[in-house]
Amino acid sequence: MARHKAEHKMAARMKDGVAEVKLLLSHPMETGNRTDPTTGLKVPRHFIRELVCDLNGETLLQAQWSWGMARNPYVAMRLAEAGPGDRVRCRWTDDRGVEDAMEVIVS
Repeated sequence: MARHKAEHKMAARMKDGVAEVKLLLSHPMETGNRTDPTTGLKVPRHFIRELVCDLNGETLLQAQWSWGMARNPYVAMRLAEAGPGDRVRCRWTDDRGVEDAMEVIVS
């Protein structure tokens, strides 16, 4: 499978006894409805199909997305189960088989 290199951002910090996790994915999330102004051709669909987030190896979030998501999706979650030093890992796969992942330690 191909691997996509992009600038994604992820942070996990404790706030009021709860870990706040923020994830910004760099992805075009094309719907397949847009027309390229220079060629006049439809821009093919290209979207993240699945997002999975784990806390210390245990899956906490599994999302199935479709072409209706906005470009460069932002995900934020609050994890009451997490604490400083815990490991949060998010991985995703798009409809073209491109996959990527990020991992942070809760601070």
